[in-house]
Amino acid sequence: MTGGIVITISLQQCQQMGPLEMAAGSPLVAESYSFLLESANEITDSLLREKVLQVLENPAPSFMQQAKDPAAAALLWERIAVRADKQASSLEDLFAPCSDPAVSPQPFWSAPGSNYDRHHAYPGGLAVHTAMNLKVSLALARSYYDIYRCRASRNVVIAAQILHDSQKPWVLQWNQDGSCRQQKSIAGERVHHVAGLAESVYRGIPCEVVLAQASAHVYPGNENNNRKLAYCLETACLLANTDPADYGVTGHKLSAAWAGVEPLIIHMGDSNWVLSLQAAMATVTALKQYALTEFAMSEEELASPVFYSLRNYVFSMCTMIKLYEILSGKGYDGFRAAVREIIH
Repeated sequence: MTGGIVITISLQQCQQMGPLEMAAGSPLVAESYSFLLESANEITDSLLREKVLQVLENPAPSFMQQAKDPAAAALLWERIAVRADKQASSLEDLFAPCSDPAVSPQPFWSAPGSNYDRHHAYPGGLAVHTAMNLKVSLALARSYYDIYRCRASRNVVIAAQILHDSQKPWVLQWNQDGSCRQQKSIAGERVHHVAGLAESVYRGIPCEVVLAQASAHVYPGNENNNRKLAYCLETACLLANTDPADYGVTGHKLSAAWAGVEPLIIHMGDSNWVLSLQAAMATVTALKQYALTEFAMSEEELASPVFYSLRNYVFSMCTMIKLYEILSGKGYDGFRAAVREIIH
């Protein structure tokens, strides 16, 4: 009924597994990550290809090497503090712990795709989310050529879509209880977006890729959107200690020529959150009902590692969207049958 390869385990086995082990054992996650690696290897610009593969293999926040000592961290915080979430009081509080900026706190393939109360919030969710975004983006690029004979840069599309959420392995680290860290905001965006841009700038990703990457959340065109993009890019450049003019921002305004369709393709390609957020809310609610009735969990246990381990395993094996399709089409009985195929 789940329509894919599922490894069925017991609840007791599930509770003994951590998020990395769950992601490593998911055929869906492995397939998604392999697609990202294959796509990155298709980038014809050898230097860009190497940089994108390096991010996939080690999505470390290397721009934070500028803040390795307290004095440098204080200086970097001073540059961006006014743009940061008012609830944040330091770089570490704004972003996440970072013991070694040269090494990612977790692999790309094990990270969740969003905050624990949002879409793709399960082990491997980032790989699944990014693979979906890239497939949509490549299909859009083909459609622009088929209909308009408009050639989008395949290199830019692949690189920008893979890099967009590249700092979620750092920002959304797994907590001990099986949930993941919540994000704060900076420059009017979730921190993963600005941190991802800062990392791309710091690693020397070409301007046209970074501009397309920046368009994932806000598409350029009108004055209000251009102002938001300028503020976001400027903040990323401050974090990377780079002149914002190199990335199309002069005098706090967007000055770059946003030619081509790549920014629109990246923006539209990142739109799966509309369905996936709805799927997350519905399937988490249904899974809580399942836990209460099938495993006799208490209400208190629904906010504890007891439920989080169940949730992480079920969604990493089947995804929220597939279970949402089952829940919508076959009701709760169909959902319950699908979950029983995954865990007992």
